[in-house]
Amino acid sequence: MLTINYPTKVREAEIQAMLWKRLREANFDTRLNLRTDNGLIPDVVVFKHKKPICIIECKSWSLGYMRKMKWQQGKNSKQINRYKTSFGLPVLLCGCVQAIEPLVKIVASIHVKATV
Repeated sequence: MLTINYPTKVREAEIQAMLWKRLREANFDTRLNLRTDNGLIPDVVVFKHKKPICIIECKSWSLGYMRKMKWQQGKNSKQINRYKTSFGLPVLLCGCVQAIEPLVKIVASIHVKATV
């Protein structure tokens, strides 16, 4: 019989789910894993009046996220730059559960400034 091991860290899908829930609680129109015309699939897209205003990429990093943030951004820069170039939107990173609340505040700021 096969076994399922209990995870040793929070998975990327769990971070996406927690972020989605928190953004929805803050009344942001938030969608997950939308396929785009060019085949890209951003993890999270936030909309205002049915127009995208930012993209959030979720990663499953260690609790040392804040110390490693610059390194992790560099590690994922190809994907981030591709999204920025393709869509002309801000691209944010969420690498751990502790980053969710600060990201909600950043999204709120982007939402207020967005003219769509």
